[in-house]
Amino acid sequence: TSSREPQPPLQREVLESPFFAIVGNETGGIDFVEVLVPFAGSIYDMYCYAEELLPPAPPGIEPLPPRGMTADAIRRTRVRVRTPGPTYKNDGWLCLTGRACSILDHRGPFEVPLLGPGRVLVRETPCPGRCACNGTEDPKGKGAACSAISHHPTNLSEHFLDPRGPWCYTHTGVCFDEKQSPFFPGLWLSHAACSYNTTIAGSLEAGLDGFPSGGLATVPPLGGRNFSLQPGIISAPGGSYHLCWCNGGGGRSCVTEFDYRISVGRLHVSGPTLKRRIENSSCDA
Repeated sequence: TSSREPQPPLQREVLESPFFAIVGNETGGIDFVEVLVPFAGSIYDMYCYAEELLPPAPPGIEPLPPRGMTADAIRRTRVRVRTPGPTYKNDGWLCLTGRACSILDHRGPFEVPLLGPGRVLVRETPCPGRCACNGTEDPKGKGAACSAISHHPTNLSEHFLDPRGPWCYTHTGVCFDEKQSPFFPGLWLSHAACSYNTTIAGSLEAGLDGFPSGGLATVPPLGGRNFSLQPGIISAPGGSYHLCWCNGGGGRSCVTEFDYRISVGRLHVSGPTLKRRIENSSCDA
């Protein structure tokens, strides 16, 4: 979302990437890595890094230093790609409390506008993005997949349930509600990662009050750029909300909140905030 070209990454930054593959064949090979980017309709520079897969060092022996690519070799792997879908709108959209709201997008030709048959969902919390279970188990065999059993290592029975609901382990920095495990400090857990796939977008269960249809914008005509939050008016508190996009083309379903993974900008609602609504004010005659 920046007009400034980023600098090539350092070796340390590439090693921290969650997108990687291990090729165990001694003569090399080909593997595929799926990369999920945070924004659609944007230009990205992608870099690759590889290093020799070394056997583990014997007990008591200092491991060999990694033998990998130099900074210049990493720089020369750059591939520039543009992701499909609508371009993130930095300034967002504006609606007024007490009025009907539509999301009009007439950007172009350099920006990719919102178009049908995609759908748009208003969220109070960030779009799911890469927030999902990462398959990691703790020493007690929990956390690889969603489970309602308590995170506490001594609670292994279904009679000990987490009051916040199902949870699982995720990569750090991808879920807005992430929490470091108090029992296994190297692991991070999230409850949101388990609710996205089970919560129907725009339903009462999603808990977004004050928007018609639970914040699910109606589908515009094919090729249209007007996403309507109607019928009805907005009664939500003033504030900044997240607009999440689902690519409805190619027979894709836009049913659960997890389908609306990509952020396309913010919806700024002008009106009394929740704090102003509940506080009392006094006036002097």
